[in-house]
Amino acid sequence: RLGYAEPAINYFCLLCLNTDLPGSLGKSQASVCHEALREFILETRDFAKLLGDIRADGTRIKGVIEQRLSLIKLVDQEEFLRTITVQAAAVADDKGLITDAVLLYHLAEDYDRVIETINRALSDAVGVELGSSALKLQPLRPRIGKAEQGKDQGGLPEPGSSLSLTSVESPVDLARNMIGLYNTNALYYQQIRQVNRDVCAMLVRMMEAKCEVEAGKWTPALDVSTLPSFDSIPAWSWL
Repeated sequence: RLGYAEPAINYFCLLCLNTDLPGSLGKSQASVCHEALREFILETRDFAKLLGDIRADGTRIKGVIEQRLSLIKLVDQEEFLRTITVQAAAVADDKGLITDAVLLYHLAEDYDRVIETINRALSDAVGVELGSSALKLQPLRPRIGKAEQGKDQGGLPEPGSSLSLTSVESPVDLARNMIGLYNTNALYYQQIRQVNRDVCAMLVRMMEAKCEVEAGKWTPALDVSTLPSFDSIPAWSWL
């Protein structure tokens, strides 16, 4: 199950073969399948492969479950997938898996929660004492191609994987990547509360100032306070 996620999903699909049986027996087959999928998603933490991923340009990559929706007999396919995604995001968030939670909230189209989650990670990073090791995130598990399934974690990611967005260790890099994506699309941007945008910009500037202080660059640290706001900062110019 853990080493071969896609074949495991295929097995769960087989549970739905008898959904055409009359009465409650047919319905129970679908219920067992859907519950097994929920448990499996949370157990494997292979969210990008199972539920979907995003490329650097914001386009969505379908997960293996979405590719098989008709096989698992979903009445409201979009709502089921969104509900599963939100549940997985909440669990990942509770466990401190920030990059996982960010991806899942994005896939669930809760863009405000994405920035809110990033802000918490940035706050923790700001709170690390000067001279101590920087806070590092656990990067998102890459989408591994079929040929690499079951091998050691040095496997190659699938072509087109969005490793540039959520497979990062730095909270600042994660913030830049997601804000850069949201700044290019009004559909995303308009759903993020102004207070969260402002807090994110402030925290990123604080992290930049902190890095300058640690390097003994006092004047650049003071200059950080004059940087423009969240609204006008392109992702490539934040360094």
